[in-house]
Amino acid sequence: VQPAGSVTSVESPILWNQDNVWHLTYAVLNEQEQSTIVSQTSSDDGSTWSESTILIEPHDDWASMRVEPTDWLLINETPTLIYAGTDDKTWELGLSQLTGGLWTTRSEPWFELGRPGNWDDSGIRDAKLQLENEEYRIWYSGFDGERWRIGSALQTGTAELSNLSPDDWSRSDVSSVDSGWFHLDGSRHPLPAYSESAEQWFVYYGGVAESVMRVGHAIGSDPYAMRTIYRYPTLGDQITFETTKGDAEGNTIPLE
Repeated sequence: VQPAGSVTSVESPILWNQDNVWHLTYAVLNEQEQSTIVSQTSSDDGSTWSESTILIEPHDDWASMRVEPTDWLLINETPTLIYAGTDDKTWELGLSQLTGGLWTTRSEPWFELGRPGNWDDSGIRDAKLQLENEEYRIWYSGFDGERWRIGSALQTGTAELSNLSPDDWSRSDVSSVDSGWFHLDGSRHPLPAYSESAEQWFVYYGGVAESVMRVGHAIGSDPYAMRTIYRYPTLGDQITFETTKGDAEGNTIPLE
């Protein structure tokens, strides 16, 4: 998939398989209109792909400018897409299902912002769902108005996932992954996993430092208390330092 014409960027791809058919779902950015739509292309063999079709366009107030896919699952054999939308001010999460050949949208977000003052009270995106003891845990990026962090919430209600209310989620008042050495401006894009043998949670994520994003790794025995794992030099590693000219007084030489 490549940008063409008025399309200046293709973003947020997710790949899923249903009935032995691969589906690639992604966001298409139109720079002129400053808006995105969710599109999809399909393939039987992973080599030849169909023409793209539009699944979700900006809609209603909360997702009036941009929409982007974040995860996919089956709910009672119904294809279901979790996506993020924004009015160009606040990102929130929606849920869309394939019904009668069309992907439905809702006038209100599916998953609400956190309580005022919490780490996720000003924006939510990058959601990933994970089964935990026959219930779902949703991992996501939360924004407090200054930087993005990563946290999760566990399903507690017995209603179908698509019909859960805010009271059907157990949410933490603190994030699981915050900023760190290489990502001073926050963390996004969680990719969670759980090891039964190690009894550990694992989360890979994108660490943000200004305009640069790097991949990070965090682990923990509790999904609400993760610790970031940094790679330290070991025997045999080759380390290269680059320097730039010091200041006019010759007092400092910044190291990258």
